[in-house]
This record gives sequence, C-alpha cells and structure tokens, in this order.
Amino acid sequence: MPTDACQQAFYVVAIPSPHVAGPNMMLNVAMPQATAGWQLFSAQTCASEQATLSHAKRAEVASISGKVWQMSQDSAQCYEVQELLEDSGAKVKVAIAEELRGHICDAIRHPYANFVVQKCIETLRPEASQFIIDELMSADNMSSVAQHKFGCRIVQRLLEYCRADQVFTLVQQFLSEAASLINSHYGIYVIQHLLQYACREHQRYLLDLMIENTKAICSSNVSGVVVNAVLSLEKHDDSIALAHAILKNELLATMARSRHGHLAVKALLELLEGSFECGEAHRQLLASKEDLNKTRYGRSILRLVEGSCASDTRPVSEASKHFQREGNRRMSWADMSSDAEDDF
Repeated sequence: MPTDACQQAFYVVAIPSPHVAGPNMMLNVAMPQATAGWQLFSAQTCASEQATLSHAKRAEVASISGKVWQMSQDSAQCYEVQELLEDSGAKVKVAIAEELRGHICDAIRHPYANFVVQKCIETLRPEASQFIIDELMSADNMSSVAQHKFGCRIVQRLLEYCRADQVFTLVQQFLSEAASLINSHYGIYVIQHLLQYACREHQRYLLDLMIENTKAICSSNVSGVVVNAVLSLEKHDDSIALAHAILKNELLATMARSRHGHLAVKALLELLEGSFECGEAHRQLLASKEDLNKTRYGRSILRLVEGSCASDTRPVSEASKHFQREGNRRMSWADMSSDAEDDF
C-alpha cells in the first residue's frame, strides 16, 4: 500500500476541545478533512459562551447600580447582591460595596442588610473593607454594636478577615468594655472571637481580666460560654491558669447547676484529668451533691464525677490541703507556670 494511502487511512487527532474528554481516534478519514473547521468551531463556541456570560453579568451588575442599599434592605433582593459579591471580579465587588458607604451603622442593625455587609467583608480584600471599620468606629456606643444580635456578626467577620493592624484600635475599644460583653448574650460571641483572632497581647489582657473577676464571671450562666471557650483552648497554659482560679474560688458547684456553666465544668474536668487538681475538683463537686441534684445539669455532672471516682484511687485530701494552703493569693503568670510544672 502506498505511503500516502496509509496516512489517509489512519490518524490520531489530539486537539484539545471542551467537548472531547481525550484524543479522538479518526479512522479512514484524511487529516485535512477531519480537522477542517474543528478548532474554529471550538473557539467560536467558547467565545460565544463567554460573551453571553459576560453580557449577562454586566446587565445584572448594571441593574443594581445605584440600588445596592435599597436592595440590601429587602428580604429577597439582598440575596441577589450577595450572589454578585460572590461571583463578580474585584472591581465590581468594590463598586457594590461603595454604595454601602455611609450606611454601615444602619446596616449592622438591619435584619437583611447585615448579611450584605458580612459578604462584603468576606469577599473584598482587607483594605477595601477599611471604610466599614471606620464607620463602625464612629458609632456612639461600640459596646452596643458588639451586644447587638446583628452587630456582633459584623464584628466577628472583621476579626476573621481583616488584618490585625486594621482592627487593633477597634479591638482595644471592645477590651475596655470586656466586663460587660462577657455577660451579654451576644457580646460573648465577640469575646470568643477576640480570644481566637486577637493578638497575643489582647488575649492575655482578656485572660487576666477573667482571672481577676473569676467569681463574678463564673456565677453567670451566659458567661459560662466564654469560660468553656478558654478551658477548651489549644493554648494549654491559658486554660490551666483559669482552671486554677476557678478551683481556688470553689466555683465549680455554682457553675455545674447552669446550662452553659456545666459545659465549662466538663471542659475543666477533662483538662485536669489524671492530675492532682482533678481530685480537688471532684471533692468540691461531691461536697455540693445535694444542691447539684436539684438541676438536670448538676445531676449530669454528678454522674460524671461519681463514675470517675469509682475507678479513681487518688486521695483527694492532699489536693484539698494544697488549695486551702494557697488560699486566695493573687496568682501571677509566673506562679501559674510554676504550679503547672510542679503539679503535673
């Protein structure tokens, strides 16, 4: 068979195409005939699809131009704005967000607009969200923003997505109101985020504040959420420091009777498991058995402790004497570290 006949009888075509998963095996077809118009068709199809998509997107963006704030306040249209923020390019996102300038203080208290502001923070580059921080800082009462059921969400997103230097002053203002935020139904979520996202200096300030006011904080059911968060931190030294303060003030029985407090007690028992302080924790809880039996939360803690004590042979009297000897002495960070090393 002549060579040119062989070439016409069999070709392997490996031209990338969006409609073909792999190379096409073309039998008994000449190469020029097989590929004629293929690449042109492919390019035209893709270009047409892209042009159609771009045109639709441009039309959608144009349709909300000058209406972003109005749409953000509508229960249905606020979703359209959020979708555009998700799908558009950087310039379009900035243009959408700019229409919210001057409305941030209203948006953070609005049931629908707050979601649009959150989406702006999530999708914009940090520097493009600076105007949101600036307007938030201009609010008359920053503490009320953090304690608002929608406002606290905006603060959380800023802590998550903005740079530390951007939110540094904002965080300092919240720290000055930390005592009230720890006892607020919505402020506790801001405190939890500060413990997770704030710089180490601010985290240490919060922990010192909690240790200094352990009795007041641990007597509140609401603030039990924050106590639980600290006791569950990966920063082991911070958790141990607060656990020591709780034990020295004998607050476990009070905490164990409340919804959020009993979760913090469980976290503390898990944190101290197998340690000398765990025996003291058991002693304090068992000494309040009668009171704990009065609530379902207290009873759940009692079951946990009694089950643990059944297999625990460690004497608790030595732990009790240790804490009595320590009394209510103010613990420094150096003291906490020293105790941790000596007791474990």
